[in-house]
Amino acid sequence: MLSIAILKNADAVVAYFEKDNYYAKDDPQAQQYSQWFGRGAEQLNFEGNISKDDFVNLLEGYVGDKRLGRNVDGNWEHTPGRDLTFSAPKSYSILNQLTDNKDFHAAHDKAVQETLRYIEDHAAYVRITKHGKTQKLLQKNLTIAMFRHDTSRALDPNDHTHCVVANAVKTEDGWRSLDSKKIL
Repeated sequence: MLSIAILKNADAVVAYFEKDNYYAKDDPQAQQYSQWFGRGAEQLNFEGNISKDDFVNLLEGYVGDKRLGRNVDGNWEHTPGRDLTFSAPKSYSILNQLTDNKDFHAAHDKAVQETLRYIEDHAAYVRITKHGKTQKLLQKNLTIAMFRHDTSRALDPNDHTHCVVANAVKTEDGWRSLDSKKIL
């Protein structure tokens, strides 16, 4: 199952992922279940486990030497991105917890990554306006922070992966905000 949430505030997102070890500062056990994904992540040289500093900066719109967003009445506004959460069926999660079979984790991870690659190849659009005309252009790159979990917050078996799709896409002219309508 896939659920999608719009992330509205970088501080709230970080607080959410820090709560209950969803994303724990300097906790090697929690960090081992986090991973960067996507061609955008590769272009930013993000690989392996996710560091809190890189995650926070990205959510706040800092990419390379640019900050995405806009100034509205003296306040900087930037939507951090989308949380695509892929959840396995309850029976799968229970069986996985009972057997702790590494093949279950590998199958779940592969399914999530193949779906993300499809989204990256078919829904990573930006809007570019030139001479008063707006075009939507497919860029085929996303920067995604993946966090895999095997329980719900209530500690019920619930294999799922949060995939935080950053609101940042690399174009030939530099980084731009993602037009996420195709993803939704």
